[in-house]
Amino acid sequence: MKYFRLFTTKKITNIIPIILFISLLITACNPQSGAMEDSPRTTITFAAAGFFQKQYETLIEEFESQTPSIHVQFVPLEEATPGETLEHTLAASLADVVMISPPQGQDIYYYLDIEPILETDQLFDASAFWPGSLDGCRAEGRLIGIPLSIQTLLVMYDEAAFDEIGLDHPAPGWSWDDFQEAAQLLTKRSNGEVTRYGFVDYNHPTSLLAPLIDAVNRQNGNEYDPVKLTNALDWYVSLAQSGNIPSDYRAEEAGEVRNYISTGQAAMWVDALSSLEERRNELGESIAVAPFPQGGINGNQKTTQAWASCGLVSAGTAHSLEALTWLQFLSTQGVPGINSLAIPANRAAAEESGYWNSLDVNTAAAARYALEHGWYGAASNLPFEQIGQALNDAKTGEIILADVLELIRMDQIAAIPPTPQSTPFAVATPKPPIISVPLSGDTIVVDYFVDSSDLADKETIEALAQAFMLEHPDIIIRLEDFKSSGLPYINFDLMAENYGCFIYQSGLADYYVSQLYNLQPLIDAGDEGQDLLNDLPESEILRNQLNGDLYALPVADRPTVLYYNKDIFIEKGVPFPALDWSWSDFWQAAIAVASEDVYGFVPINGREFINILLAAEGIELYDFTTDSPVINFNDPKFHAIVSNLEEMGNDGVIPTIDEHIDWNKGNTQFRFNEVQSGKAAMWLNMAGIEYGGYFPPGTTNFEVGVAPVPSFGYPLMPMNKGTAFYISRQAENPTACWEWINFLSDKPEALAGIPLRQSILESERYEQIVGVELATVYRAVMEHPRQEILADYSEKYPSYPLYLWWPDTLASVFEGVPVTQALTELQGKSEAYLNCVESNSDPLNEDVWKGCAKLVDPDFQSLLYSE
Repeated sequence: MKYFRLFTTKKITNIIPIILFISLLITACNPQSGAMEDSPRTTITFAAAGFFQKQYETLIEEFESQTPSIHVQFVPLEEATPGETLEHTLAASLADVVMISPPQGQDIYYYLDIEPILETDQLFDASAFWPGSLDGCRAEGRLIGIPLSIQTLLVMYDEAAFDEIGLDHPAPGWSWDDFQEAAQLLTKRSNGEVTRYGFVDYNHPTSLLAPLIDAVNRQNGNEYDPVKLTNALDWYVSLAQSGNIPSDYRAEEAGEVRNYISTGQAAMWVDALSSLEERRNELGESIAVAPFPQGGINGNQKTTQAWASCGLVSAGTAHSLEALTWLQFLSTQGVPGINSLAIPANRAAAEESGYWNSLDVNTAAAARYALEHGWYGAASNLPFEQIGQALNDAKTGEIILADVLELIRMDQIAAIPPTPQSTPFAVATPKPPIISVPLSGDTIVVDYFVDSSDLADKETIEALAQAFMLEHPDIIIRLEDFKSSGLPYINFDLMAENYGCFIYQSGLADYYVSQLYNLQPLIDAGDEGQDLLNDLPESEILRNQLNGDLYALPVADRPTVLYYNKDIFIEKGVPFPALDWSWSDFWQAAIAVASEDVYGFVPINGREFINILLAAEGIELYDFTTDSPVINFNDPKFHAIVSNLEEMGNDGVIPTIDEHIDWNKGNTQFRFNEVQSGKAAMWLNMAGIEYGGYFPPGTTNFEVGVAPVPSFGYPLMPMNKGTAFYISRQAENPTACWEWINFLSDKPEALAGIPLRQSILESERYEQIVGVELATVYRAVMEHPRQEILADYSEKYPSYPLYLWWPDTLASVFEGVPVTQALTELQGKSEAYLNCVESNSDPLNEDVWKGCAKLVDPDFQSLLYSE
């Protein structure tokens, strides 16, 4: 299988020399290295969601103060592996301790069986945890983690229904006989129809019965016995056949599930304790909870379903004792990222957390009892899914339960072979130590914000910061990103307020000049400053100047480029896009590579694509910035563009383009899905995005190429996707900030997009980082004419209705409306709207222009999100 790589692998390769260089210097310059031998400190790594890094680092600081012999290094999972999911094979190699979703199947063998270690650990006290909760971290008999929190299922019920018939409420210790009686008595009927069921299971009977089923199996020596199981479950089938439990959950509308609970047609059901507040908000304060029933075969032990969130220890760790010490500490804390309604697995931690104070007395009693009698899964490989289906089939009365259970063949149930993972692996080596420089009165600290969307990953910037600090021992670079900043969101104002220097969208000096430090004196201070400016495109300098002074240092551009599936081009025998190809070449290629299953081109952002086509023809659809507004929907060039798109759509070369502002009403999501599923031969996105921006790493089985947009760079296509370094006016030491951003501007591995410095773009080092092919494409893109810088402007009349109308008109053409008719109607509607707002004394008033839009288009409201 082939995987597309633009520069990830090469980036890592280029970071390694930096890290090695730093490590050598640290070793050579650290006079205390010998002293450390007297007090060895073990470093372990801990991987968890990067979003909670700051909270975890607070816990790490507390842990290390209590256990100075162990240093915990945090590994943010999202930064280590971008994408929606993380494979256990990778997670277990990233860190000694991992917080991740439970492994299944053979993946369990990537984690250490810690039971033998805990048995010899005199400090470990199993009784500190809720009874049986360690089993919540057990897989195939192996204890692969320590429980950190517990959640339970409970029987949820409506107290009002019980009170209505004078029936005692369920209480801890109630029996299965009590449950049966309640289900029968609580069922209400009217004219022969059930209006309220005693119990509702939504065709998941094992959500209630699994502990009982397991108890039958355990009593039989973990041997599946359909006869004994039938004897234990027949009563449940009888309840359903008597109309006390529904067997049909189909609603009148196909595909829908009848919601008995929300409509008040259920007296009892199974639900999570964490859902209680939500249910009370929905149904009222009469909703309460009780533990699962008990008695008979399953006695009073392990009766209520529960599950644990566990901290796992990698099987590749070289520091198992230290890893377990850290996990035991975590079990006594409030662990970030775990459901806030979950209960701490450590009993003392549950008491100290104040959790019980958040519950009413009866709920707390039910939850405590459930935890004391928690069931965390079967001791054997019971076929719960098949047993549950057998119960559902028998509930209808058409099949006898014993007959269906008899058909379940245990020898055909897939079991995990009890063979440990045999492939040896090791946990990744911790990062080299960060330079620690004691702060003194002469030390300069630069607070810098790392934006991962505009820069390389934080690890790369950290390595570069270390290299910079070795060159400038009097300066400390303190890095923060969004996850570690504690900020509620990111915008320019917050950047300028909280950081000395930062990277952000280019060309904003005119808007934020009061918050920015003037870079011109720093540039004029020496020849190097002017040399730097001479290395940048003049248009980018002008964009960031104000009255001849520079307020931002432009560093990278992220123009729109074309991405394409190389495998499809090769399969169809179509040459790859040339660096100087035309729009005619583009459409010929799109037609040639299109097939029944693949579009030749998919524009995810339809508006952007149309604007590019318009710019190629040098036209604007409308201009309301002057005293004489212009509307060009009847322009022959636009007619030709729309006609061509219609033809391409009819031929299956492109999909329909419906750019309704509400994604739920347009087909933007469909186009996105077509690209992501590999059904697009070509698509557009910003430069500098690996995988073309729509594929998580490791999910593509084809190679992606990059090409310029045909004849890119038209004067009428304003675009400002570049990035620049800014220094805040509040920076404590602007000169140090300047040194740092000047240093970064010379490091292509630090930037996302295309470097603006000509010397960097043309360098062999840049080719080594992104590859010769991509470097060649990016150079060609930057050789195209740059678009004009458009001055800030304001409209005389609101053009927003036209912004909504023309994509709607384009969609109608794809649906079959003739092009001439569609554009003529659009031109007329737009002119009528303009006449209306022009005749009003307050055209910018929202009520006025919306009223005009609705006057000429009664359906205008449907184009908006809401009134």
